[in-house]
Formats: sequence, C-alpha cells, structure tokens
Amino acid sequence: MARGYTNARYRQIINNIRRYMPDASISGDAIVGFPGETEEQYLRTEQLVREVGFDRVNTAAYSPRPNTPAALWENQ
Repeated sequence: MARGYTNARYRQIINNIRRYMPDASISGDAIVGFPGETEEQYLRTEQLVREVGFDRVNTAAYSPRPNTPAALWENQ
C-alpha cells in the first residue's frame, strides 16, 4: 500500500502520543492479504502490532474495492 509514512515514523508518532498523553487509547487498522504482500511483509505488520501494544486493532482481509488502484492489480 502506498502509505505516506514509514514504520519508524509511525512508531515515533505513537511514542509522542504516549509521552504527552500517557492515558491515550491507541487503535489501528491492519489489512492483510493485500495483492503482492509477501510473508515477510505480513510478519513485519504482525510484529509492529505486537510491539506498539494497541488498545484495539481493527483487522480485515483485503478485498478489492471499485475505483481504487489496487482493484486493478493482478494477484487478486
């Protein structure tokens, strides 16, 4: 997926939230099975979820959505 941030930047944002708002609840979304996703990429996502220690994670298996770039990709 074409995210505008890196793993390191995401962690930095989470760390800043926790530093300035220690009681904040942190949630996130994770989509797995994205076209072309490798086992290594999946495992890195799983590791990030474990290390961040989200209070809640919304998970979903990838499914193509009309009018999105990924819907036209091969390996669906």
